[in-house]
Amino acid sequence: MIDYLTINETLNMFKKISIKIIENEPLLTQIDLKTGDGDHGTGMKIGFQAVLNMLEQDKSLNSIQEIFKSVGMKLIDTMGGVSGVLFGTLFISGISKIKNNEHLTLEEFQKALNLATDAIMERGGAYLGDKTMIDALMPAVCALKQSCEEGLNFKEATKKAYQAAKDGVDNTKKMLAKKGRAMSFREKSIGYQDAGATSIMLIFSAIYESI
Repeated sequence: MIDYLTINETLNMFKKISIKIIENEPLLTQIDLKTGDGDHGTGMKIGFQAVLNMLEQDKSLNSIQEIFKSVGMKLIDTMGGVSGVLFGTLFISGISKIKNNEHLTLEEFQKALNLATDAIMERGGAYLGDKTMIDALMPAVCALKQSCEEGLNFKEATKKAYQAAKDGVDNTKKMLAKKGRAMSFREKSIGYQDAGATSIMLIFSAIYESI
């Protein structure tokens, strides 16, 4: 039973996330071409390639907070634009409230991501049902919270979170885009999944796989 992540396991988790995003750049690009500019996949690959390089080269990251913040700042610095800020916020905003620097419990992980979700909604102005990354992120975070309440371990909880994110992505196919570039497609956006939500699903898939 895995009740918490060590510093080394947290580093490995982010390496797994980075590789997952990099490998799925063609998928993200293909999805974004349907209702966006087609640059989401490229931006995500650039950002997480920079993260992977940092994690492999920088041996000074020796606390949970430092890892999360460094990953978030690297995404902001290298991706640019709104996506860089929002995905960077995902890893920066909530973790600053976590006191423990040597390991990360499921409850702390859930709280950090919950706070980050609120920060993303505040910055991006998008909410559940707007056909954005929130439609995969919020269900995943809610699944983590429920898992904490049920006393599940990290592996069980992250599996449920990934499934919730996956369901959230499927739900975006039915939605009319209300935010972002896809908003200009209006009714034509219906039937296609959101690229940002898909990236969130891939991130939670990698988190589960790393556990």
